[in-house]
Amino acid sequence: MTGRSRPDLKKNRDLSILSDYRYECSFRFSLKDYPDEFDFSLVEKHGWYCAKNRGDNLNGVSRDHIVSVSFGFKNGIDPKIISHPANCQLLRHNDNVSKHKKCGLTIAELLVKISQWDDKYKSMGT
Repeated sequence: MTGRSRPDLKKNRDLSILSDYRYECSFRFSLKDYPDEFDFSLVEKHGWYCAKNRGDNLNGVSRDHIVSVSFGFKNGIDPKIISHPANCQLLRHNDNVSKHKKCGLTIAELLVKISQWDDKYKSMGT
């Protein structure tokens, strides 16, 4: 064995780290806890997204990170910020896929939104 680097191992390690980050950024709150914050008319019209092998509603609605997980990963943003309910929106899955890695807010705008969200819901006891 020589002292050469193994790019394949580094790539696998990086993918593992990204996978862990993605998991940490997943939304873990119930949309029902915040009925005034999300547009459920989209869900009523299109239903929830389901993959072909799980119900086959490819035109349904899914949760979307306004500031993307990949942006958060590349910029070292705490997963608690990326997974916050204020960073969630409901989008038709096709629109979510076409959005790809684009962000709908800057980090500064998201932090303001999170602060306002927390103020609102802490005062309500949620």
